[in-house]
Amino acid sequence: MMFINITCSDFYICFRVVRVGDCKYFKKNMTLDQLPEFVCVGSISRSGDNIMPNQHTEILPGDELLLFTKEKNIIKAENLFL
Repeated sequence: MMFINITCSDFYICFRVVRVGDCKYFKKNMTLDQLPEFVCVGSISRSGDNIMPNQHTEILPGDELLLFTKEKNIIKAENLFL
């Protein structure tokens, strides 16, 4: 798993996550609209294609996610997809 942290502004951090299949997101059968308010999925990279997510978009094992969150919530956001 690789994390690249990039400061986007004084308040938000963006990072990419290469997800694996065995994570809290899958164990809880979550959908994008059920994600906690402290994290937002900005885009999904799948097999070389970039997907702009909406409430009907499914996240699959191996997807790369661009996540947005406040700095204080990075660990919680990462732990959803570890």
